[in-house]
Amino acid sequence: MTEVGIKTADGTRFVTPERLASLVASGKIPTDRNIVTLDRGVTWITASDALMVLNMAVAVPPLVGAQAPAGSGSKRLALPPRGGIPGLVLASFILSGLSALLLCFTGIPAVICAAIAMRKPESRRYAGLALGIAIAMTVASPIGWGVVGSLSSKRLDGSSSPSMAARSKVRGASEPDDQLRFLQIISESKVTYRDAPNEIGEVASRDARRRDLESSFPSSTVNGWVGRITEISTNMDGKGVLAISIGPDVTICTWNNAFSDLVSGTLIEKNSAVYQTLARLRVGNKVVVSGNFLRDNEDHFAEQSLTLAGSITEPAFTFDFLSVEPAP
Repeated sequence: MTEVGIKTADGTRFVTPERLASLVASGKIPTDRNIVTLDRGVTWITASDALMVLNMAVAVPPLVGAQAPAGSGSKRLALPPRGGIPGLVLASFILSGLSALLLCFTGIPAVICAAIAMRKPESRRYAGLALGIAIAMTVASPIGWGVVGSLSSKRLDGSSSPSMAARSKVRGASEPDDQLRFLQIISESKVTYRDAPNEIGEVASRDARRRDLESSFPSSTVNGWVGRITEISTNMDGKGVLAISIGPDVTICTWNNAFSDLVSGTLIEKNSAVYQTLARLRVGNKVVVSGNFLRDNEDHFAEQSLTLAGSITEPAFTFDFLSVEPAP
């Protein structure tokens, strides 16, 4: 299986296409963000393009001489043929991108370029990828413009486009005040960390966040917080592993292994009501949760990142889930 390297504040970490899809679905990685690289030095513009390429790469047989080393358990993308990617393939990629703005006027030529390139064995692999993208963009563009036109017409007759006050009311109803305060503290600490002139200032931003959490959250129990599931799985003993995004790059989660969870006890037991509820949910579902943060002396609420940068920019707080229900 092809691995994807994702550039984060902690460096580059490698994940499977399924994990990438989970991160995109949860909103932790925007589909248009230029951060995704594939192995062997091939760089893709966006996460959505990378997912499309990965899905197609599994179905397209590799070129002769480009197989993974013997004994390797993963498929690797073939290296570009010597001399670079053929001009027709490059033209197809460029025209596919332009088709998002110009509907089918460039999408159809992109399909033609890729189809011609498919006739040459040395460029067949990349031409196949280009052909898939060209077809997808050509089909998706008219659909997208149709959706935009439909939404615009609704706004013109006043049946849609809620006011700012209405949107604020919906947001307040979906996220309790204490959750909004929690996210505000985390957001402020990110700004302080990024503006710090040196490592001393960076450490100070973490200390300031701890003090703010201590004063705002004397209790570790929260009720009715809203988020989306970013991970739902089991450990080797079949106990539930759960991670929920409650804000931009902010996660509450169990441990994912029994050793780390020896003291915390956050893994979800098989005979619990939460476990039975999770059996009906999937990654991306919006849920309402209640439970307890685990405490520590460094962050007030225990956080799982291995580095200071991760703790501030993408915190994952250890959480004991007492209730998880689908959001209405």
